[in-house]
Amino acid sequence: MRLFSRIFFIAALIIGFVYTFFYGYDKYTFYGDAVGYYSYLPSIFIYDNLGKVDSIPTNMQIPSDVEWAMKYQREAGLKSESGHIINQYTCGMAILEWPFFMMAHASAKILDQPVNAYSWPYDYSIKLSSFVYLLLGFFFTYRILRRKVSSPIALITLALLLLGSNLFWFSFEQAGMSHIPMFFLYATFIWFTLKIHDAWKQGLNFSWLHFIALGVSSGMMVLIRPSDIILLLIFPLFGLTNLQTLQQKWKWMQQSWKGILLAAICAFVVWIPQLWYWKTFTGHWFFDSYKGQSFDWSFKHYLDGLFGGSNGWLMYSPLMILSLFGLLLREKLKNWVPGIPIIFVLYTFIIYSWWCYFYINGFGSRPMIHMYALLAIPLSLVIEWLFAKRNWMTWLLGIFILLSLWLNIHFSILQHEGFLITENSSLRYNLSMLFKSQSRIDQILLLDLDPQPDESTMQFKRVLTYSDYNDSVKNYFRSDVMNGSPYFIRIPEGDEFGPEMIRYSLPEGVKEGQWLKCSGRFLNRIANLDTYMSPKLVLEIKLGQESIAWQGTRIANKIGKRNSRDILQQNKEVVNQWGEVSFFVQLPAKVKPGDECQLKIWNLNRYAFDYDDLKIEWWQ
Repeated sequence: MRLFSRIFFIAALIIGFVYTFFYGYDKYTFYGDAVGYYSYLPSIFIYDNLGKVDSIPTNMQIPSDVEWAMKYQREAGLKSESGHIINQYTCGMAILEWPFFMMAHASAKILDQPVNAYSWPYDYSIKLSSFVYLLLGFFFTYRILRRKVSSPIALITLALLLLGSNLFWFSFEQAGMSHIPMFFLYATFIWFTLKIHDAWKQGLNFSWLHFIALGVSSGMMVLIRPSDIILLLIFPLFGLTNLQTLQQKWKWMQQSWKGILLAAICAFVVWIPQLWYWKTFTGHWFFDSYKGQSFDWSFKHYLDGLFGGSNGWLMYSPLMILSLFGLLLREKLKNWVPGIPIIFVLYTFIIYSWWCYFYINGFGSRPMIHMYALLAIPLSLVIEWLFAKRNWMTWLLGIFILLSLWLNIHFSILQHEGFLITENSSLRYNLSMLFKSQSRIDQILLLDLDPQPDESTMQFKRVLTYSDYNDSVKNYFRSDVMNGSPYFIRIPEGDEFGPEMIRYSLPEGVKEGQWLKCSGRFLNRIANLDTYMSPKLVLEIKLGQESIAWQGTRIANKIGKRNSRDILQQNKEVVNQWGEVSFFVQLPAKVKPGDECQLKIWNLNRYAFDYDDLKIEWWQ
């Protein structure tokens, strides 16, 4: 088993490298959160523009993604009272990336590449940083696990954690995010927590270095992601199993006040650069860089965060279910209970109370990666139990583990290729893509709608209402030879809804289970639309003021594809081409003749948008 575990762990790393070679190497690092974390370094070492990060010389060959980020900062970024542009992200990640930045800076000069902080030497240095912090995180996690399980089980657990969770994506595809370094920092924090407790239990004097490491790692964690302060509870909660241990722990912490104070001072020192930055450019020692973004403490999205199709944790890392089962092995966990369950509940409650509980720009629930060093402990106990039992449960769980590994890598490839966007997906769509390498219109429709019927097996009854908008009187009517009809409607820029919806009262004979087919012809003029702001074709059925049915689908990525066998990417819009979009809505139980149908265009991005020939048909 020792040989197998080593081969398996090395194979897991090789699989990651192979994935990087075929998919991850060309993924540009500097966009979204990653460019925000990183931007302190070019501002300090190249451009001297900390308070005005958008001010970069025009001859620096800056990539378009970075130029867009700078433009966004200039137009919509946070500004202090003194007019300085304030980085939303704290400087913790920049501190961790600094050695790799300096290495890239020297390499760019030697290799005669643009010394602009964004050319390929810098890109690959940040990719390297993610891998280095992954290995460091594994180093400490391995040492943590060895206190509970054998070396082979610890190595197998790490390999499974890599291949079966979103740790894989952020290690080999999306470098520059905070989650791999946070995994490393928390593993470090846990390890030195254990070392300090060892000294206490053995009656030895504590090591100053252990408290320094505890303080630096905790300070850096909270600096990078302040909400993760809850994870520090592992220090006071470790070893608390009853009232007696609580009393002993409290007494020991009082006696160890010098070490705890030293850790707190080290944590504060880590924060000094950030405090200086805020004071210099805002005039305040503390600054809320997330103004307008808040928490909802109602548990409203707790289950969505854990299981939902939009970046739900266990939807995209199902292997981690085993870590939760491992919490049932109370006797083996010993000093980790109730610490791990308490921290898990509190941490997940906090992260899934955030307004953007599905955490866009990633793969799966990315904040959960921070806990993986802790969750690896119950996971390793399940793996140990699995190898010890050798019965039908072994085979069942073995199959589940293999499927989890395959699912994680399969979905990672789909996301890289544009056939999956985990932040904007659903269980129905994911199931339809389990054994597919590309998506087509029937799968794409599942992202917005209930499963669609097979039109060839249905009976067409009649057209209920139709409007060709061939009217030149109103100022939002336009004429275009591309359209093939005299006139169409252009939604004026800035308007949220199309000016002409169609309404129709349902006729006698309609009943539950029948279908309405909604269609229209559309032209989108904007490329690279925000996925969430794409215009929608919406059908609403109303009983008086009550809405009894509402279905809508995004238009831009489906234009002209209703009956096609084309390969479609989720976020690939059809531009400057007229085409039909249609979908079916099944009539609900409440429906009755006389209820009003409304077919309308919801223009979420408020750009000018063209449509024509809206139609509602009756099918059964």
